[in-house]
This record gives sequence, structure tokens and C-alpha cells, in this order.
Amino acid sequence: MSVAAVAALAVPAGASAADVQTGVDAAMSHTSKADSALTHALSLFKGGDVTRGTSAFTSSRKEMGLARSAAAQARHASTGAADRALAADAEAAVAEQQDVNIVKLAKLLPRTHGAVQSKVAQAALTDTKGRDKAIAVLTAVTLTAPPQAQTGLAHAVQALSTDRSGEITADAKALVSDAVTPENKQVLATALKSDVNGQTTAADKLKELLSASSTPDAAKPGLAKAYDAVTAEHGTLADILSRFSDRMPASIRSYVTSVVTHARTDARTMHNDRPTPPSHPTGKPGS
Repeated sequence: MSVAAVAALAVPAGASAADVQTGVDAAMSHTSKADSALTHALSLFKGGDVTRGTSAFTSSRKEMGLARSAAAQARHASTGAADRALAADAEAAVAEQQDVNIVKLAKLLPRTHGAVQSKVAQAALTDTKGRDKAIAVLTAVTLTAPPQAQTGLAHAVQALSTDRSGEITADAKALVSDAVTPENKQVLATALKSDVNGQTTAADKLKELLSASSTPDAAKPGLAKAYDAVTAEHGTLADILSRFSDRMPASIRSYVTSVVTHARTDARTMHNDRPTPPSHPTGKPGS
């Protein structure tokens, strides 16, 4: 199930609900088109069709821009907690697509050249930062959302916080590729650092939801499980980067090594600061 679908739960309709829903529907439509276009671009570049591949990539980025605008439309149309929870579906849809894009863009990067490669690298940075900003936004909405929407929104935060090993591996492979220019490796390394640091911030957001009295008890076991997954995965991300770092050019090796060091430190801190497991409905401590 998609992040946006998990986030979507029935909420009381406000006066502006129709306008919010219009923005949500538009965001979901544009992210779907963006995904199809980026997948097509990757296929075309693999086949050596640079012209059509470039056109498909450009189309994908245009659709992502339209999706972000639609999400903003939904957000601006919301006038209360229920509307904001509904508008969060659009935010979740954009963030989910950014999450999907990151791996595809990293795989696309070594297959492109010149100005197109620079645009792909920048897109990877933009989507990495955008996804992690969305986690903060969704957390804030969750804390004030109507009870029937909170569990779904919490699940969306969980989904966006985990499963980053694949994208870090794809980034690392692009950073050791001779086909990627030093300048674009710098941009991608910045995106990689944002990715790793963003997961640390995501862990803080999961803790915030776990400790909030407004978070439904039904959502807390999943949030605790997600926190543990992030903690374990954070150390794995450091290991992945460490395996590739010796093959990276000197211009970014020390930068990535610093990311590895901080990731391992953060993973230990996450483990030591693990929030108290939520109580089981029977009254027994959760696992």
C-alpha cells in the first residue's frame, strides 16, 4: 500500500474540503505521471536513446513540480485540523514519489552526460531534501489531526523513515562511477549526506509521536518498531558507504567518511535514547 493510501483516512468534511480534495487528487495524478515518465527515461537511456530519454526525464520533473504545486494548493485551502489532515494526503503522495525517485535518479545519473547529468544530480538532491522535509510536516499534522486520521498519518511517517539501504547503495555506486563528473559527484554526495542526516531527524520525529499524548495507542507499537528499524538501518547505511568509500575520488572521500562516522555515532545515540516501548493493551509492556 502506498504512503498516501496509508495516510488517507476519513476525516470530517470542512467547508473547504472540496478544494482540498481537488489539490490532493491533482497531486496524486501528477506523481503517477512523474513516476511513469522517470521509469521510461531510465529505460530509454539504458537503450541509448538520449533524445527521448532526456524528454522523458524533463517531463518527469515537470510533473513533480506540478505535484508540489497541487500539494501547496491543498495545504493553502485547508482551514482546520480535519482539512489539514486531508491535505496531508497530497504531501504524502509527493513525498512517496520523491522516495521512489531517489533510487531511480541515482541509477540514471551515470547514463547521462553534460547538462542533463547536472539536472539529474540536482533532482536527486531536491527530492532527498523534499522527502525529509515532508516527514517533519506530516509529523506536525499528525499531532493535531482528528483521532481517526492520526494512525494513518503516523504510518506514513514510518514508511518514509525506513528502507533507505537501496537508495544509499545506488548513490554510492554512482559516486564510484567514472561516468559521473566530479562536480555532479559533489552534488550527489550532498544529497547522500542529507539522506543519512534526514533519517536521524526522522528518528526524532518518531520519538516525538511516541511521546505525544495525542498519538493513538494503536499507532504506538508500529512507531516503536519503526524507530528500532531506523536505528538498525542507520548503522547499515554507514557500513554500505564504508565499503564503497575507498573507491571514491579523493575530492569526496573525506566528505563521505565524515558522513559514515556521524552515522555510526548517531546510530549508537538512537539505540541509547530508545523511547520506552508502549504498553500492550493488556497492560503488559510492549516488545
